[in-house]
Amino acid sequence: MNQAAKKGIIVKSGVSMEKIAETTQIFFDKTGTLTQGEPTVVQVIADRKKSQEILAAVAAIESFSNHVVA
Repeated sequence: MNQAAKKGIIVKSGVSMEKIAETTQIFFDKTGTLTQGEPTVVQVIADRKKSQEILAAVAAIESFSNHVVA
């Protein structure tokens, strides 16, 4: 963890370092955010009816995407 800190990498715990050894893939979005496992939508901020409409529209648009994460 000290070596990581010297390179500007902050590690939350020793357990995190152990899990890194098992990691085979890491995804970064354009802002540098890490994604773990399968990317998922965790929250849509809208009333319930609008949320369903938004998710349906996004799913329809995504179905035409050739992006690897889509």
